[in-house]
Amino acid sequence: MNNYISYRLNVMKINSEDSFLNFSGNLRNGQRDVIFARSLGISSGMKEKIESIDRKMTQQMNNGRLVYIRITSLDSQMTASDTAYYSQIYEKWKISSSIELRNKNNNPVFGNTLANATNEAVRQYKLIKPSVTDTMLKNYIIKLWYRTDTFLKECISKWNEKLCTKIIASGICKEQDYLFMYMASLIGCDVLLLQTKEDISDKLKSLSCAFTVGNFGDIEFKKYDRNSFTAPPVVSNPVVNNPPKIIVPQHPARKSAPAVNHSENIREKSYEELAALAASVVMIQVINASGEPIASGSGIMIGREGYILTNCHVLTDGRVFAVRIENDDKTYLTNEIIKYNNATDLAVIRIQRNLVPIKVYSMSKELVRGQKVIAIGSPLGLFNSVSDGIISGFRKIKDMDMIQFTAPISSGSSGGAVLNTYGQLIGISTAGIDKGQNINLAVSYKSINLFARGFF
Repeated sequence: MNNYISYRLNVMKINSEDSFLNFSGNLRNGQRDVIFARSLGISSGMKEKIESIDRKMTQQMNNGRLVYIRITSLDSQMTASDTAYYSQIYEKWKISSSIELRNKNNNPVFGNTLANATNEAVRQYKLIKPSVTDTMLKNYIIKLWYRTDTFLKECISKWNEKLCTKIIASGICKEQDYLFMYMASLIGCDVLLLQTKEDISDKLKSLSCAFTVGNFGDIEFKKYDRNSFTAPPVVSNPVVNNPPKIIVPQHPARKSAPAVNHSENIREKSYEELAALAASVVMIQVINASGEPIASGSGIMIGREGYILTNCHVLTDGRVFAVRIENDDKTYLTNEIIKYNNATDLAVIRIQRNLVPIKVYSMSKELVRGQKVIAIGSPLGLFNSVSDGIISGFRKIKDMDMIQFTAPISSGSSGGAVLNTYGQLIGISTAGIDKGQNINLAVSYKSINLFARGFF
């Protein structure tokens, strides 16, 4: 037996969910056949069909015949401790090519197979992102391993050369999500993607086979819960005990304790106090591979251990980032992009300094039009300029919740803070519309909380 297993994709034509489920790849001479397929569109009774598959596959898994995984979202967020953990694995992997995930599998064949799968996923990523930086590549690899631990833990814990694992995933349209599923097939999983709303980009389609079941549209599948398909144990002749009667002693009437006002420490701040929060907003100078400054933007302190939130587009083409902090003569250089998401235009970088973060708004009370806001950023390189305005609307742009506001911003303000009058971060300045006066947009606190909550 080789010290790793290689996988041959799609040697058999798949034209339905049933043919995918019935496929069983043979293992010969260290090579096994697997399926990586896409189902295009929505078929009649598709929700019921998937629920029936869930039930059937769960029964087979409970009988020890296979591993079944169904994924409806890959949006699980990494925490700062996750990032630190997988960064250590990455540094070790660069030296020794060994990978040891949290969900350990002591089979050396698995470790080598995972390393080969990682290398192939990286190769495909470089083909579609030829200008990717070393830091972005590191973050991509770390994300692959985090997702492997998070979504494939059942497969990892039981993995062997002959294990049959079936994965059905929906909503996989982003390139990085698709390449993660491709990597899953390269460690031996049969993967079926339910492309109900849209398909993957043309440049990656050749990695999988496809069949059409209907037209594209909107459909939401119920989240898979293995326990819901597992029958509870049957108890013979159950004995029902009468519950004891509880006697509540009577006490003389007494006054209730005064209610505690948990919001009494939260108060509206003066403009002077709000302007002082500029000390937690930084200016970021972007430096290219030749050591030349090519752009500037803003950033917001969100974590005490050096974590700074900014826009993903601020970091474009940068190899090093020079960070300036108010009332600090030192310039902090970093090439650490800890996390980024092009879809939400958010990124986190890190510098070696303790910071005073701004609190991100997380209350249930919705923002409203006409609400006063303060914007802090470095437009045109004018360090930490403060302006005020109001929320003028709420927009949905490319499925993203955006806040439209009137506080003036200019080029260089991207990544800056938009605060409410309590000094809480409600948005991050992202764009201004050149042809409109004071028509400016910010990524909402809702997206910030989802993206960066592990750094607070």
